[in-house]
Amino acid sequence: MEEVLIPSHTRKKRTKGQREEDLSGLPTEVIEHTLPEEVVIEKLGADYQRFEEAVTKKLKFVPAKFVVEEHYVAVYRSRQNGTFLCADHPHF
Repeated sequence: MEEVLIPSHTRKKRTKGQREEDLSGLPTEVIEHTLPEEVVIEKLGADYQRFEEAVTKKLKFVPAKFVVEEHYVAVYRSRQNGTFLCADHPHF
């Protein structure tokens, strides 16, 4: 068996903020993921605080066009014991 030597190549690194810039011109569909207050109180108690949402972006291809889905996931924390709780959301 003969060995074939393949020349190596280097991959260009993305600059910071490049993804945001690439997606900036596409239409965006905002999808919010929250929990009903009753569920949050049941899990964390009445003394909880809601944090800033965790945002993930997913590029969705619809034939002949792209749409950016922004998922805003509610994050809650109990002030009594520090337990965190996140709303259900898709995992990528």
